[in-house]
Amino acid sequence: MDVALFDYDLPVERIAQHPLFQRDRSRLLLAKRYSQLFSDELFCDLGQHLKPGDLLVLNDTKVIPARLLGHKESGGQVEAFLVRAVTDFSGTADVVENRDSDHALWQALFKSSKKMRSGQKLDFGGGLCGQVVEASGIDPGLLSLSVKPGGSVNAAIEKIGQVPLPPYIKRQPASADRQTYQTVYADAAASGAVAAPTAGLHFTKELLAELHEKEIEIAF
Repeated sequence: MDVALFDYDLPVERIAQHPLFQRDRSRLLLAKRYSQLFSDELFCDLGQHLKPGDLLVLNDTKVIPARLLGHKESGGQVEAFLVRAVTDFSGTADVVENRDSDHALWQALFKSSKKMRSGQKLDFGGGLCGQVVEASGIDPGLLSLSVKPGGSVNAAIEKIGQVPLPPYIKRQPASADRQTYQTVYADAAASGAVAAPTAGLHFTKELLAELHEKEIEIAF
């Protein structure tokens, strides 16, 4: 297959760097597969294209501020992108259940001017410290995180971490991103996503209520 067939020109000025204030006023491309016709619609009109008994399956995982910025002991800057919480040091570790602890082990991707090494100590501020257990390469590495005894690593991540914006957003995260890059139906009990579920960001509580009234089924 010629992968060049998938190339297309996307002008940079067409890539929105901030979401709309009204989520459901975003544009929606409607593709009619049998007639092969396309039309530009608005997301708020989604209900007009669905019928009673149709099923929407939504991802209600809550996005965590998975981007940690810190310093090495040498003073050099480092970024740790949290990928997945684990329970042990093997590559097939189980996912940690959602519980507060002053220590945690995460799979992480590291970004630094120099290659990271096992054993390096990191300071992310806010009382959150880290130690590289295994440097990342093609696969994520391992990062041990800790706070003072009695504290919570999860709470520290929530406080000092940055929202993992999509790669096409070429700006620094803002405080408002914690809300705008979270779906309105995100479930705190299902916390752990490290990428915004962009397909679901356009739903509003009002739109979901409208779909429910039209007997359109929703599952999570």
